[in-house]
Amino acid sequence: MKIRLRALPILAILTTLSACKTDPLALSDRNAEKVIERTFSESSVAIPLGRLTSVGDLIGSRQPDRTKGEVSQDEFRDLRVWEQIGVIKVSEIQALSKGFSGWNDFFALSQRGVQTRFIAAEGPKASRVRCSDDQRKKYSKDWGQISLLCVPTGRITVERIGQNEVHSIGTDHYRAIMGTYIATPSPIMSEFHEKSGQKTIREGKFVVALKHDPFSGEWNFVTADFTYRDSEFQTNAVKTLLGQN
Repeated sequence: MKIRLRALPILAILTTLSACKTDPLALSDRNAEKVIERTFSESSVAIPLGRLTSVGDLIGSRQPDRTKGEVSQDEFRDLRVWEQIGVIKVSEIQALSKGFSGWNDFFALSQRGVQTRFIAAEGPKASRVRCSDDQRKKYSKDWGQISLLCVPTGRITVERIGQNEVHSIGTDHYRAIMGTYIATPSPIMSEFHEKSGQKTIREGKFVVALKHDPFSGEWNFVTADFTYRDSEFQTNAVKTLLGQN
């Protein structure tokens, strides 16, 4: 009887350890750091090429249809900055808001919100930012067959993770991970920030959403929000995904 009683606590410990090892949703803070750092070391900004149009706010909240070569007005302004840097060349600019010819232009402006038609071609520095096969595959869902350049954004180093929680929505499982980081932008992104007047968040905090793949057992990046260390988040992509808004 004494032997059996002594064995019970050991059996309980072994059972607990076994349960921990077989938990398919387990993800330690260290492994979460690795997923986040790997994701952003591979991240890039997609720059479309070809005959494109910029879409304004004349028709409400319609989002640009990237598969048709549409960009927002802000993205069009960013493209002009990339032109200054030498990544692309922009030509044949037709600003419909400043004048149009014919009913087709009038309909495009008034009904579809088209502000500008233009052509974006490769610039002298395009060879530095060509897309890899993996990047083209990644962006094909949004951009379809539109030709792209892929500018590397740099890397981030996770300093500390303060929250690492599972959220289940139906049969899908997500992790909301909050923490702080240090960013090291790529040289070309630093040049873009300087020319566009945008500040680089070098020391900030993040909320990242990862989704569990039940077939591979991996946690994959879905979306994220970033801000300065002492600021409130101005975007709510993760909360919206998790239905917390």
